[in-house]
Amino acid sequence: MPTFFFDFHEDGQIQTDHDGVEFPRLHDAEQDATLMLAEEMLEKIVLGEIKDLCIVIRDDSGEPIGIVKALIRKERL
Repeated sequence: MPTFFFDFHEDGQIQTDHDGVEFPRLHDAEQDATLMLAEEMLEKIVLGEIKDLCIVIRDDSGEPIGIVKALIRKERL
């Protein structure tokens, strides 16, 4: 089963995933990354922090193969 790595990007800072997770398909890795990012966004909202966040998905050769992005902004009109 292929191993996928999830590098978390937050406002220009990168947390590199050195362990990875096995999934049968890229689609499954994308689903997991989406859930992880949604949970992180919820935490940031509760704390009152608004951030640019994304997870870059890499394959076992280290090449980026997908990205999940999230952005929430508050604006007053």
